[in-house]
Amino acid sequence: MDGESADIAISLSTTRQGATLMEAEPSFPPLAVRHGSPLGYRSGCRSRGGCPNLHSDHLITCVDAETAWRSDFVLGRKPLDEPIRRDEVDRTRAVRERQASTNRASAKREPHWQRREAQRPVHGSASGYLKGCRRPEECPGGIDGVTCSEARNAARRRAARARGVPTRPLPVDTSPAVAKIQLLREAGWSLREIGRVASVGHTTITNIAAGTTTAIWPATLARILRVSAPEC
Repeated sequence: MDGESADIAISLSTTRQGATLMEAEPSFPPLAVRHGSPLGYRSGCRSRGGCPNLHSDHLITCVDAETAWRSDFVLGRKPLDEPIRRDEVDRTRAVRERQASTNRASAKREPHWQRREAQRPVHGSASGYLKGCRRPEECPGGIDGVTCSEARNAARRRAARARGVPTRPLPVDTSPAVAKIQLLREAGWSLREIGRVASVGHTTITNIAAGTTTAIWPATLARILRVSAPEC
């Protein structure tokens, strides 16, 4: 092998060795698991028996640390990688037990006669309607004689006015509408034609003409009175 061939062989060998070194991934030792912390649980320590803190007097296992970190507000503010001590868990548990006992004492059931008295409707009020007094003929009424149904309706009207809902107009007498319909009938109009031109239902026009309906909305009366005929 001449000198040029030897140089080429050495160059190729060096290139292959460099490529092999570049392709090999560097290996680093795994990070140490912080046992007794939520991060230890999330790093793979998910067994109480396999955690080194199982028999520790100061630190809890990673499983218990994850549970405490999720369930307690104070412990949940600790960093994930900070181990949780047993005295911290005992202290927070004692605080929760005191709060629970206080809540149970405040929520003590009242005697049955007091519950019945609280459920008894106060007649003449909206609460009486909500507690079951919904028949005006059976309601004794309040001091001012207002029934529970009337008090409920008044409360709903006040709530609607507070929301900005306008007051609903009161019905008006049908006498002007009856006279107008009679005038149109004499001019040869049928009740169906009157209802179609006035944009009022045929049944409504028929009931007004027959006297069955004695009160209508002001808007309905205005639509009927706007109908015009050459003979009118």
